[in-house]
Amino acid sequence: MPVVQPDSPQALSRVLALMMVADTDLDPREVYALDDMAAFELLGIERRQFIDAARSFCAELRTRMGDRDYLRLSDLALIDELLDAVRSPQARLRVSCAAQRVITADGRIDPLERHVYDHMLARWGLTRTEVARALREPHRLH
Repeated sequence: MPVVQPDSPQALSRVLALMMVADTDLDPREVYALDDMAAFELLGIERRQFIDAARSFCAELRTRMGDRDYLRLSDLALIDELLDAVRSPQARLRVSCAAQRVITADGRIDPLERHVYDHMLARWGLTRTEVARALREPHRLH
């Protein structure tokens, strides 16, 4: 994995891309959910740049995973590597809110998405309640 500056738009985007591909490829509904919450602005990246970064990340992930086309919980070192590049509490909250929107974009939450999301919250010391509050009160994200 390439070295990414902590708290950079790329670091935030990579975590979000991980959430988007935890169980499958990029789903257009997930991108639309991010559009609806102005997530790209919150992450400091343009929509097109995010999509390009997410696709690039997917290619890196496929190389790293080999034959598999999905993440396993045993990929914890990779997940933690990505999560540790987001250090700011505010950036963590922004990414968590965007991730919550991503995992619910298709109307259901895949068990693997839920595990990765819950791991992210636990590693960052956030609760689902804090994320839900920030989503209800968007001024908390700025």
